[in-house]
Amino acid sequence: MPVVDLWYADYLTFAAEDSLAALAATLDDDERTRMTRFLFERDRRSYAISHGLLRIILSAYAAVEPSLWRYRHNDYGKPEIAEPAQHCALRFNLSHTRGAMLCGVTRDGELGVDVEATARDASCVELADRYFSPSEVADLRRLPIDARRDRFFRLWTLKEAYIKARGMGLAIPLDQFSYAFSDGEPTPTVRISFAPPLIDDPQNWQFTERRMTPSFRAAAAVAAFDRRPATFVWRRIKSAVRNGGGAIDSEEF
Repeated sequence: MPVVDLWYADYLTFAAEDSLAALAATLDDDERTRMTRFLFERDRRSYAISHGLLRIILSAYAAVEPSLWRYRHNDYGKPEIAEPAQHCALRFNLSHTRGAMLCGVTRDGELGVDVEATARDASCVELADRYFSPSEVADLRRLPIDARRDRFFRLWTLKEAYIKARGMGLAIPLDQFSYAFSDGEPTPTVRISFAPPLIDDPQNWQFTERRMTPSFRAAAAVAAFDRRPATFVWRRIKSAVRNGGGAIDSEEF
């Protein structure tokens, strides 16, 4: 059975200077250069935390010092493991927003993840009109006004997760695929469908989503082409150290 681990971290957990320094020390030269290009200190800290944690998380799956991971990118910028070559079958995806990060890891198919800060100012209906499919916009408009923001971010995180799993980003128009929800008991479901210009099979895809806190929502998509049901394991990172490889103190939730 495919297993997808979803690692979530609140940046406040790693705000201390010694934690930031330890995470920044795992980055390679290219990442350090990118980090220094951010204008604001908060963005440099966010980058150090998310990319440092990614390296330590990967080292929880293989006996590799976090600083030794090397990545390559496809034509659309999606990263994958280049070195050590014996671990290149390990798939990962990273998402971060102001205040939190989410990392997905699996050995069982391509995946994408997204985490969003839902408290930020967003004109939900206007953005949906611009980016979402007609059926999604119609469903959104039918909801009470106080329920629209949550539905908007459910859709947004799922859409980001899918295009990241495909490895093509916004080269895939967001209005060319649609989500529908069945929120009843016993098991809520998420279904995807595709407009004719977009060639894909809904049965290849599995999704999970959740509200992480009142301020953050997250989602993940995995392409399990043998169509075996995937198990999604959500983990909250409590601490991380880099001595002797990757060591993560986390709890399932």
